[in-house]
Amino acid sequence: MEVIKAVGIDPASGDYQCALIQEGKKKIIHKVFSVKNDSLTDFIYWIREEKVRIIAIEGQGGFCIPLEKVLRNANLPFYSFNPYLIAKYRQAILGQNKNNRKDATAVALYAMTQYSQNNLEKYKRKWFPDDIFRPLTRMYEQKQKEATREINRLWKIIHRASGDLFLTLREYHKGNGRNSVLTQIWVLKLLSIYPDICSWQFLTEKELISASEAKHPNTRKLITDLKSLSVNISTIPEMLIMELQISATTALTLKQGVFLIHQQLEIKVKENPSTSKLISYKGIGPITASQIYSEIADISRFPNNHHLASYAGFGRREYKTGTNTKEKPSFLFNHRLKNAFFTAAKNYTVFNPDSHLTGFYRMLRDKGMKNTEAYKRVGRALIRRFFRDLMSVKIIEDDKTRCKGNLKIYQDGQINPEQPHTPTLINITQPVEISVKDISTFTMEVITSETIT
Repeated sequence: MEVIKAVGIDPASGDYQCALIQEGKKKIIHKVFSVKNDSLTDFIYWIREEKVRIIAIEGQGGFCIPLEKVLRNANLPFYSFNPYLIAKYRQAILGQNKNNRKDATAVALYAMTQYSQNNLEKYKRKWFPDDIFRPLTRMYEQKQKEATREINRLWKIIHRASGDLFLTLREYHKGNGRNSVLTQIWVLKLLSIYPDICSWQFLTEKELISASEAKHPNTRKLITDLKSLSVNISTIPEMLIMELQISATTALTLKQGVFLIHQQLEIKVKENPSTSKLISYKGIGPITASQIYSEIADISRFPNNHHLASYAGFGRREYKTGTNTKEKPSFLFNHRLKNAFFTAAKNYTVFNPDSHLTGFYRMLRDKGMKNTEAYKRVGRALIRRFFRDLMSVKIIEDDKTRCKGNLKIYQDGQINPEQPHTPTLINITQPVEISVKDISTFTMEVITSETIT
């Protein structure tokens, strides 16, 4: 009879605490492996030597990524548990005190408990997020928020330094609906190089334009106006000048980082078949397409579009109290994916005015429905379309991968066009001889002189 062994792993920043338990034995073996390649190789060797059947990890992503990659490359299946469930289980079984060894032990015991109850399979990691789109997309979102916070901080510093400069910058581009002037690279470069606004009156227009690298005529005119305005600005304290320079430099660095990530995403989106399918819709840009694709991770893990809609926060759950039966919105969903679909719905109605979905949105608004709820209906319709498109691309790519792996190249360099799923036709015009070797299996040898392919 096979003895079931389970390893529970508690990931940390630099190492992995492992606890090995065996069915029917109380002894627990603890080992620690680091994130070094040699140590991870030793971990795989240890797992194979001990013939471990269940490999369970607390959490997923983050510090678990190096370990997950090693396990995938070694073709070893593993299971991921929510840290919240493990914490509750550890408190009930092992006590209140927390340390890495107890966490690893709790993971192993919880995995063994789920195995005995035939519930372990639902925790198996069968899909994995993209290594390119998810990190880039989330970094873009994070740096964009940081840049917005820094620019808002810069506005406050300018307000303290000079009210005249604050009002001049705020009124610039206000009439034509563009973004605030502090989101533009040229003004951040100017403030980072010459943070002392009073000194602008002693600089030439050529020096100011060269520092800001401004090229547009309207921008150069504004720089001329700012130079004239600097004459009326009183002396700025030295500490305020330092704050202005640090904030402008930080915002400039963040904006440049956002621009670089955006450029990289534009290239990768066009190369990927799934994201290139999404951007074929008018109004769906590379950022929105990469957000949707990266958060879905693997479209084949959703049986139908209803499951995807529920995962994206567009579904409702059944709520029963006594004889009352109703549905309530669920709060267990991917918030990033929901925001991406809302953005897609808004942009789609703007850039596709003649679409029936845009007409559907207008009809809902005319009936008095709230704007948010109307966009939610459009987003739900887009989920059906995107699910169908992504699933078709997934099927095509899987077929290409399967066919590519089955191609045979002969000595003359020709590729065998015959695939395993393509039946071989036998020329029945030639006589065949059939010899029965084994009555139980009915093995037949077909001898023919020609095969039609």
